[in-house]
This record gives sequence, structure tokens and C-alpha cells, in this order.
Amino acid sequence: MGRVAAGVLAVLLALSGAQAAHAEDGERTATTLTVLYPFSNTYFADGATINNVVAHNQCQSGQTSTGSVCPIGWQTRLSDAGAGGTVTYRLDGEVVGQSTVEPTGTVASPAATALAPRAVIAGLKIGTHVLKVEYSGDDAYAPSAATITVNVTTKRTLRGLTLNSHMPPTISLADSSAFNLSLTMEATGSPYPDGWYGQEVTLRRNGEDYQTRTIQSSTGEPGGAATVVFEVPQQTAGSYTWSTYYPGDAQSNPETRTTSAAWIVNKAETQTTLEVNANEIAAPATVEAVATVTAPNSVPEGLDVAFQLDGETVETVPVAADGTASTTVQGLTEGRRKLTAKFAGDTGTYNASSQVQTIVVSKQQTEVELASSASELAGAESAELTATVTPATADGRVQFFSGEDLLGSAPVENGTATFPVSGLGTGEFELYAKYLGSVSHVAATSNTVTIASEKAETVTELTLSEGLVDVGGAVTATATIDREAASGWVRFSIDGTIAGTARVKSGAAELVIDPLAVGEHRVTAEYLGDAAHLPSVSDAATVIASWGEVGLETPRLSTTKQVYGAASRARVTVNVSGVDTGSVRFTAGSRPLGEATVSGGTATLTVPKALPVGTHTVTATLVGNADHAAVTRTADTRLTVSKARAKSISVSGKRFTKGTTPRVTVRVGKLDNGAYPVGKVRVTVGATKKTVSLSAAKKGRVTVKLTKKYRKGFSVTATFLPKDAKNVAKAASKKTKVRTK
Repeated sequence: MGRVAAGVLAVLLALSGAQAAHAEDGERTATTLTVLYPFSNTYFADGATINNVVAHNQCQSGQTSTGSVCPIGWQTRLSDAGAGGTVTYRLDGEVVGQSTVEPTGTVASPAATALAPRAVIAGLKIGTHVLKVEYSGDDAYAPSAATITVNVTTKRTLRGLTLNSHMPPTISLADSSAFNLSLTMEATGSPYPDGWYGQEVTLRRNGEDYQTRTIQSSTGEPGGAATVVFEVPQQTAGSYTWSTYYPGDAQSNPETRTTSAAWIVNKAETQTTLEVNANEIAAPATVEAVATVTAPNSVPEGLDVAFQLDGETVETVPVAADGTASTTVQGLTEGRRKLTAKFAGDTGTYNASSQVQTIVVSKQQTEVELASSASELAGAESAELTATVTPATADGRVQFFSGEDLLGSAPVENGTATFPVSGLGTGEFELYAKYLGSVSHVAATSNTVTIASEKAETVTELTLSEGLVDVGGAVTATATIDREAASGWVRFSIDGTIAGTARVKSGAAELVIDPLAVGEHRVTAEYLGDAAHLPSVSDAATVIASWGEVGLETPRLSTTKQVYGAASRARVTVNVSGVDTGSVRFTAGSRPLGEATVSGGTATLTVPKALPVGTHTVTATLVGNADHAAVTRTADTRLTVSKARAKSISVSGKRFTKGTTPRVTVRVGKLDNGAYPVGKVRVTVGATKKTVSLSAAKKGRVTVKLTKKYRKGFSVTATFLPKDAKNVAKAASKKTKVRTK
């Protein structure tokens, strides 16, 4: 609060005698102390001004003594100019001031007086106060004292509580809406509002407490005012009425002041701009977009920006502290795509849409490369076609063609599509692949690969369920084709006459032949072939229909293992009883091994070296005749014929000149059955392969000229591919390094 002016007490010291006492008399003159005060003893708290201190019994020079009240100045006059000493002032017992009585004028003059300066008493509060004035006396005058009672009954009232502002009645957030409100405070009867210091004044917005400030300064001048400044920050849009409230205290009444008119704050004009990192891009496109929202004197942080692609919202992003919102738009497909950013606005800002960013998205160019796992196929063999699509991000499907014939299709996964191909027929076939494209990638056609395909050779084996049957009985003939993929029909004949046909299922066909007349019968099976397999005819199997019985023991093998084509072969022996002569026919499954004459009750046969690779069940059949029926027995153990293998294989090459087509020499050792290798040799350098024929006349040695020129050394391997792959094993060399000169 500002300073509060205190009341002025004027004190008149009047002497009771007309003549001053003399020191030599030994006594001091008695004095009378009179406290003069205004007409009323009711004052405003902290605003009391005890003035008009005028009533005493001797007027000053030039004034008349009519009983009226005379004004008194800043001093109190004593009737004798010789009076001295001090005057002490007490408020409710506490010393609040002290003055010195200073002589003036001449002692001889009856009008001479002594002056006692007035005292200033500050801080009268509500209630009853005792004011006491004490004169100290001096050598000539005795001390004295006087008291009065002052009643303070009324709180002070603010004389002025004025709310000031220089803001126009209508503003917008586009302008600075921060402003100051100043509050001027004055109080009735007190030009020095000191008691206000440290008290608080509250600013209210639309009737609600908004800010509270502490009174900290005053003008410090008589009649001055305390000023409180409220710093009002930027306001959101709306209508506002401002008021101030002083709550009062023990000495002051509460007070409220309100602005005369409402202040209107309009929304700020808002602008949204959109930037993208590319306006032309290949699919599948990813675009970085940044929206910038501007509003004067405002950062719309935390408010939403909706990014819309072709009118559809793809993401909603809050505005950052720098006024931007960013997003990444992924998977843009072909076409002219339109991207906008829409700011939602709030109570302080308007909605704002950006300009349209047009993004032209074109399909990405693609390439397709086709490769085959094999360049030659036989029968039902298959090759895997692999189409590699670039770039690897392409999706969709690839179609595979042989000429104009569609073979099938496969999906693109991780940049490749694979498809198995078989059953092309006989001849050379040109194959290629078509990538069908997608929403992001252009269609493309691959290179052409050539596959040579021919029908596979077949071997048909015939087995009979019985070798000796009763006359009029039946036998089941089973034809087995060595190609599991073979299909079609088998025609069975007995003694040159067609007995019937049966369909091939899982590589076999079966037919029941009956009735059988007495005697020996020859049965054959002819596989008729299909689109991938050549026809073949089995060896004849014999069945005897007879009436007699003979004894035949289980055949015995000299060894259970044999290498295909080797000179060292197994022998099979069987004991015969009941006959002195005759012959025994030996078979391995349905394959005849040969016949041996019974001699001394036994028959022995050396197994042919042409017995194919596999595990064979050896059967002995005593050939029947008119005197006895045929008898068949099967060995307890089976004979295993293993593939013949090359003893060694190697590849070598001389140093060659850079940029020329080098040659390599492949050497395949003799087979472990003693024969020279026959078939093909395939030389491999990286992904490049070349295959050449290998005849027995070459005795395992062949020189191969590679298919292209090389500028640096390379690694090469050789593979022996036997002509009789069923009975001779494939072999591969170690990798050899061929260097340049």
C-alpha cells in the first residue's frame, strides 16, 4: 500500500504564573500541559488526519480572544519565552515521537511564547487509542503531562480503483493479443497508502480468478496512488470481461472494478503449405511429405494435420513445436496421385487446407532372365525353369511357354518364379517366360532356352506266378516296366497268340492266363509305349502244365554280390531228385539266366555278366515234360548286382592366351568290370556347361573345346555320364584351375 498520512497533534504548554521563577528561589514554576485536537474524535482507519489543532486559551499576536477557535501552525507556543526542554508523544504507551521546545522572542515581552513543534502520529487502527503528551520541564519549569482518548470506528474506503488498458475492443490472434491491465488505487482520507504494501489484488476474467498480484510500489507523493500491473498473455478466440477485486483487510473495505465493455478476440487467419520430396517417381513409390502450419503470433502445436491421398486420409499427424507435421506415404501405384494436407484448427485458429501436390507415379521397368536346370531330357525326366525378375521387388506371376503353347505359370517370390517342365515330346523345344507385370511394374519377356527331349528307352520284365501248374490251371503274368513314369498298355501273348492286354499302373501291368493245356508254354509281354517312352518286349517266361511230381531243393549261390559286366560271376546250384536227366531253367525274377543239364542229381549255372544292376531273386525250375511236371524253387538268399564304376576321372588344361577359347582334356579310367567307359562327358565352368560323346574307342580320353573366350583363369570340373546309366555309375572329377599364360 502507499503511505498513509498520520494525524498531527499540537501541544500547547501554558505557564500558570505571569513571571518566570528564578533559580535562586529554589523552586521551579509549575506548568500546565494541554493537548489540543479537532472537533471530532472519529476518524478513518489509516486515513486519519488529526488536523485543525487550534483550541487554546491564548491567541497569537494579532488575533482576538473571542472564545473562538484559532488556528495553530506547526508549533505550540509557551507563554514565557524562557521555557525549554522536550515534549514526548506516546500512542497506547509506545513512544512515537519527541520534540524540543525552542525559545523565541524576548522574555520581557508579555506576548512572548516558547514553541513546541508538532508531532506526527501514524497508523491509527480501528479501536480506542490513548494519546499521551509528556513535558520534561527544565531548570525553571516543572514537568507535566496530559492525555486524550481517540476513537477510530470506520474502515477506509478506496477512493479510486481504476482498471486501465490500451487494447482496442476487438482484436484477432493475427495481432499480438498480449497486453497489460493497470490498476490505480487511492484511499479516502490518506494520501500515503503505506499499509497496502504486500497485500494482493486479483484480476478476474469473465468472473473467474485469473491472476493475483502483490502491491509492491507507490507514487510516494501526497495524494498519490498505488499501481498494480497485470501482464495478460495472448488469449484464445472469445469474448472477455475483465475485473479486479481487492479483498480488503482489517482496516479497508473490499472493492471490485470492471471494464466498461467486453473485449472480442477473433481466430487467427491460418495457412497450411505442403512440400514433397518428389513429384515424379517410379512405383512402388514412397514419398516424404511435410506440412507447415502458420498462424500469426501462434504455433498450433499438438493440433492435427490430416494427409489425404486422392481424397482419402492416409495418416493424421500432430503439429510439432516448429509448426510442421511430417508423414511418409508408401506404396503409391501408377497414376497421377493428388496429395493434400488439411489442418483441423481449434478455438484460436481457422481450418486450413494446403495446395494440391500432384505426384506422377509410373510403372517400373523390368527384365526377365530364364534358365533351365537341364538342356536334355529323356522320357519323363523333368527340368526346373527359373525366371529371375529384376528388380526383385516386382510381384505378380510369370507364364512359361514352349513356342506358342502355355506350359503353366508360377508366382514371383523374392524376384524369382520356378516351374517344372516334363513330357515335352521328342525334338528340340524353344522355351521362354513372360512376366505379366503388376500395378507397379511393366510386363516383360525373357530370353529363350533350348531343351532337347526324346523318348526314353524301356525294359520290360515278365514274371509268372507259377512255373509248374496242373493241366487246366491258370498262371498270373506280371509285366514290370523300368520307368516308374511309364503309362499306357501291355499286350500279353502265350505261344505266339495274344492272350490279352492290361493297363500300366505304377509301372506294372498284370493279366491272368488260363486254362493251360498239358505241356510247356512260352509267355511274353510287350509294352506298347507312350508319348515319353519307347516300346519294349520282355523275354519269354515258361510255364509247364503236367501231371508228374519230382523233387527240387532250394538253389544255392556261390556269392551274393556281383559287379555288372565283370568276368568274375556268381554260380547257382540246385539238387534234383526223382529224375536222372533233364534240364533246369534258372531265372532272376522274370529274366532268364539260362539252362543247365541235370548231371549226377545236380544242375549248376554261371550267372550271365549282362545281368542288370539290382537285387535279384534267383529261381530254379525243373523243366517239365510228358513224364513229370515242372518244379520251381527259389533261393533263400538274393543276388545283388552293383553298378560298374570308373576307377578314376580327372580334367586338366594347358595355360591359354587371354581372350582365346581354351581346351581341356578329360580322362576317365576303366570301369571296375574291365570295360572302357562309354557315354558322355560334361565339362562345367561356372554356369557354363558343354557335353561331348565318349566312345569305347577313345579309351576314356577326350579333349573338349569350351564354348567361349576367357580373359582370366577359371575352375573346371568334368562329369562322366554313362550311356547305360542303369548299370554304370556316374562319376565327377575334382575342380581344377586352368590359368592364363
